[in-house]
Amino acid sequence: MTDPVPSGGLETVRDHVISEVVRFADALRDEGADVPSTASITAAQAISELPEPDESTVRVSLRAALISQYTDISVFERLFPRFWTRLTEGDTDIASLAANNTPQPFAVPQAGEPDPDAGENDDAAESIERTEHAQSPAVKSNAPAAGDDEQNTELDAGYVFHALSTRTGRSEPVTVDDITISNTDVRESLERIGRVLGQKRGRRFEDAPTGDRLNVRRTLRRSFGTGGTILELERRSYDRTAANAVVLVDVSRSVLDSIDRGFLLGVLRQLYADWRSARVFFFDTSLREVTAQLDEPSSDRAIVALERAETEWGGGTRIGDAISTLRTDYPDAVDRETAVLVISDGLEVGELDLLEQGITRLSKRADSVLWLNPLATDSKYEPTCRGMAIASPFVDGLFGFARPSDLEEIARQLSLRGVHGRIGYEYIGSQKSLGSRSQSAEQ
Repeated sequence: MTDPVPSGGLETVRDHVISEVVRFADALRDEGADVPSTASITAAQAISELPEPDESTVRVSLRAALISQYTDISVFERLFPRFWTRLTEGDTDIASLAANNTPQPFAVPQAGEPDPDAGENDDAAESIERTEHAQSPAVKSNAPAAGDDEQNTELDAGYVFHALSTRTGRSEPVTVDDITISNTDVRESLERIGRVLGQKRGRRFEDAPTGDRLNVRRTLRRSFGTGGTILELERRSYDRTAANAVVLVDVSRSVLDSIDRGFLLGVLRQLYADWRSARVFFFDTSLREVTAQLDEPSSDRAIVALERAETEWGGGTRIGDAISTLRTDYPDAVDRETAVLVISDGLEVGELDLLEQGITRLSKRADSVLWLNPLATDSKYEPTCRGMAIASPFVDGLFGFARPSDLEEIARQLSLRGVHGRIGYEYIGSQKSLGSRSQSAEQ
């Protein structure tokens, strides 16, 4: 389900090079350098495009891709010699190797040529799947260890490494054996969220003791029992419908490393069952609707239905492509009475212009857009990754989402301030709320 990558791109870079670039980026982060979460992808791509890679050109390319602040250059220069030694270990003279047609660490096979390192690995013949470990003091991974091709076994005590699949990462099919939908009760929180999102005026009237309109007919009818004397006024108001929602669920590897899959599916099934109308879409490098698969009488049957529909997850993340596909292939899914929920960490590897255009149109067309980010559960989180930096100005609220207590917080804020009020991860807790209000007052 992944799109082919042009020859000479990231998928043609040697495994050894990608591994060392990721290791180098992690070492820079360990030394305090501010390395963007997707910088390793850019660095590997930059190396693959070098016509004659040597120490000087590789140094310049990596510094441009990995370093974003002037103060971090000294750290880069100090660690680069060790990186270069590891990268070229055993290759004493790159120039002579090239003259003898010996494969270099940066060799990029031409179209149609076999990869000499492929060996007996059939998967390598199709595409190279690599992950970048983005180090952050974020919520611990709940995803099962089985199935992860690359797991960092040297985790620092205060950090968790989230695997970020690149755009060449392959999706994996949903399987029944390794998923158990959580029995955690999230119904009350989802009901509260649905009531707020669904507070739109319907076309029908309903009886309401505190309604804003007088029900003349009902009032006169009741006065017949008291000889025409009106003892009490009957009132009515427009009914308040339940929520109409479209849920876009990022099922890339980076999200699945941050949210337990059973909990995620449990929330989606409960949401679909309780809200008036909810359409659920999975996306990583492509978008597909899974609403019908969630409409099953039991959790096990829902998982079997997902598997039978050949639903896949675990690839890279192209949020802009997903929103664009939603608009073109499902034009009636979102209207002015639709609340859109995006469940994603915002680690975009697609085109930023496409994401900006898509989220702009979506915010104008939908009644509201809420973004639920598993990384935003951390107290030090800031929406600085390139996907969230683009999208956050166009959403009504950005919340953390990884466990039932996060849903309770979303419900609490929406109930207090409404969907278009001052809501989001930055207003969790009284101190943050008071601090935000004080800053606004000063401005």
